[in-house]
Amino acid sequence: MTVTGELREGKVLVRNKRQANRLYSSMYGKPSREGLWLWPEEATFLCEVGRLEVKREGERLTLDRLIEAFLREDPRFPVRYAVYADLRQRGWKPKPGRRFGTDFRAFRGEDERIAVKVLHEETDDFTPEDVLRWVRSLRGTEFDLVVAVVDNDFDVNYYEFEELTGSL
Repeated sequence: MTVTGELREGKVLVRNKRQANRLYSSMYGKPSREGLWLWPEEATFLCEVGRLEVKREGERLTLDRLIEAFLREDPRFPVRYAVYADLRQRGWKPKPGRRFGTDFRAFRGEDERIAVKVLHEETDDFTPEDVLRWVRSLRGTEFDLVVAVVDNDFDVNYYEFEELTGSL
């Protein structure tokens, strides 16, 4: 079944309640009174797998035109999308958002939870202090820190970090 959404405000709105509920039950989107808002990464992924058709002012957008629209809003979109799509293909259910200073929270099964920081290997510099800050921001949560490094071919490598406590 193909869901229809409307491109608005840099996101995609699904108004049909039944379609919105079906997507939300698969951990897509954020519900509102207007319907279900899909983040750019979610909308692009759903279009790519044939589950979503997006319109703007009544005109159907191709996948390329949709990506162009998201790219105009955020030049880092392709890097984050590479990670989002890879996580979905690996069985994770990522939720975009900037919680904990990361780019995604992702869930798999009952008790696997990660917070994902996305970095582009060519343009993003970070220090050990940055990693420590990200790890510390997750203290007291059920999330483990994973740093996703995307190369120029949009291949993704993952690195898990945790804070050592106690004495060595």
